[in-house]
Amino acid sequence: MSYPDTYYKRTIAEDRSRSSLSGPEDCDAVVIGAGLAGLTTALQLVRAGQKAVVLEAEIVGFGASGRNGGFVAPGFATGSDDIARTAGKDAAKKLFHLSTEGVEFIRDTIRDLNIESAAPQPGITSVFAMMMPRRSRPTASSCSKTTTTNLTISTPSRCGRC
Repeated sequence: MSYPDTYYKRTIAEDRSRSSLSGPEDCDAVVIGAGLAGLTTALQLVRAGQKAVVLEAEIVGFGASGRNGGFVAPGFATGSDDIARTAGKDAAKKLFHLSTEGVEFIRDTIRDLNIESAAPQPGITSVFAMMMPRRSRPTASSCSKTTTTNLTISTPSRCGRC
């Protein structure tokens, strides 16, 4: 199977074929899936002196890992307030700290493996979708008063989702 025709396929840094498993393989661990989680697990196993075999039904990064745009930021999509309500305030703080360690882990891995094509850029991008009546939606001029970066707001007829 090949990657669908997307921006990510068109800008792929390396498109290398990998061999299929053709028989028994001696290893310490089998990792299912060659996305970010699977490849990171395999890398850590190898760094610990284990022999890992990665099994992937499609091709490396075929699913969400190959289409995420490469954005890495601390925190969780659900927000810290929701996590604190569910797990408690102390646990929420620990989980957020763990997510910041994850960001550092990714930066360190890019550096340690000399992944030049990653080209990390510092900063955080936040995008919010607002579902509200048209009359109360923010305008470009009202948003520009509260932000320090350029912001483009598409009208509902332009974005097709509102």
